Amino acid sequence: MASLMNDLTSNLKEQLACYKSLLQLQQVKSEVIIANVIEDLQKVSAVERELVGRVSRLERERERLIKDIAIVLNKKEKDLSILRLAELIGQDKTESKQLIEIREKLLDTIQELKGKNTQNANLVDQALNYVDFTMNALQTSRVMPSASAYAGKGQAVEQQSGQRYFDAKQ
Repeated sequence: MASLMNDLTSNLKEQLACYKSLLQLQQVKSEVIIANVIEDLQKVSAVERELVGRVSRLERERERLIKDIAIVLNKKEKDLSILRLAELIGQDKTESKQLIEIREKLLDTIQELKGKNTQNANLVDQALNYVDFTMNALQTSRVMPSASAYAGKGQAVEQQSGQRYFDAKQ
């Protein structure tokens, strides 16, 4: 049981480190989005995918550890949360305090990460809206070179068709 608890604690610490790295990466991602440097955004996204893959692997390992602990304790797997494990170990033990501390840090870091993700999604949306606005402005200026569709003596002016920048809307 002690070995399983040590493995679980190590797993949670590693997950916390990954989430903290993701949080730092989200700050960099915000700066890259604001600076509008696509190449850097691609690099950041690649590192982000690696970290998310690592977190997924760690999460599967954590689930396996919880399953093993549930078997040892003769408890249902779904009933074993970090807090419940801490209770079963005993509130005064070092392992229990460590589990609770890691849990709190994980929750705080994940909450911050959610906020950063929302902020970055809003930044990307604003950038896309700006691009759309700019493209529409360019197309409009090509279609209507003057404010009026009539020439000097009431003669209609033939309007130029706008140059197409893209073949189809995506």
